[in-house]
Amino acid sequence: MTVESVDVSVIIPMHNGGALIHEQLDALAAQRTDLIWEVIVGDNRSTDRSPDAVRARADSFPVPLAVVDAFRVQGASHARNAAAAAARGEVLAMCDADDRVAPDWVEQAFRGVREIAPIVTGPVRILDARGEDSGRLLNPGILHGRGILSGNVAVRRELFEAVGGFDESLPPYGVEDSDLSARFLAAGHTIAPHPGLVLYFRETTGLKAKLRKIHSSGQAEAVLWSRGHEAQGTPLAESQFVVALAALPADAVRTARAAGLRSLPKWILREAAVRTGRWRGYRRWVKTGKAGEPRLPFLDGRGGAA
Repeated sequence: MTVESVDVSVIIPMHNGGALIHEQLDALAAQRTDLIWEVIVGDNRSTDRSPDAVRARADSFPVPLAVVDAFRVQGASHARNAAAAAARGEVLAMCDADDRVAPDWVEQAFRGVREIAPIVTGPVRILDARGEDSGRLLNPGILHGRGILSGNVAVRRELFEAVGGFDESLPPYGVEDSDLSARFLAAGHTIAPHPGLVLYFRETTGLKAKLRKIHSSGQAEAVLWSRGHEAQGTPLAESQFVVALAALPADAVRTARAAGLRSLPKWILREAAVRTGRWRGYRRWVKTGKAGEPRLPFLDGRGGAA
């Protein structure tokens, strides 16, 4: 029996997808395309029964829908890698469980990779509190071709595997897309903006949750910085993070003078979260050796094994 070729594999990382994964699946089920495609959800240690709820939709879903276990490492990097390892598509189109793709997103992902560049990323439009397009862009710089956002990217599968996939040694949240972008570019590939690849993004609500994400992203940044310093033969020092924290009051004064006092509280909270995150990342992931060397499963033979 001949196995049917697949044009696009939609890759979704999920941890406790709840109701929002169903909104994303509804958007995918309504896609306007004649392509042959599939959806693969990489479940990263969910405890809310959302994997079973997704599997229950498989029989009525318009294209093949599967959930694969991604338990070995905490974080979206492993979830995406595990789903990608199970994919059959020529193109991997990646989105997140809590966002919503545009009605022609799958078609645009395929066209972008075929007609524009082997890696394309598109505009991410922010949803308002009612779940409607707010008119704001999360990534206005995308139209200038600055790297990828892992929540809205399409890539030729063979190329994704050739650079190793997402690095699973990084802390669970933050900058895995920056790292992947750097490896794509270092391998001589072009990352191109694709205005037609539109995704609608649901912002994190609540100040505490937002600051937690910023803090976590700062930890991952410290790991990437340390590797960059090591490559240049100049190890990263903890004093650099201490100096950055100590400079926060003086930097706040300069910010207030340049942008006004109204912007200062938000700036201080964000900078405090990211700078303490970088320091913690250095102490927790770099200094202890916890991060270790990059773990690129498609290069080390592990693929996306659970």
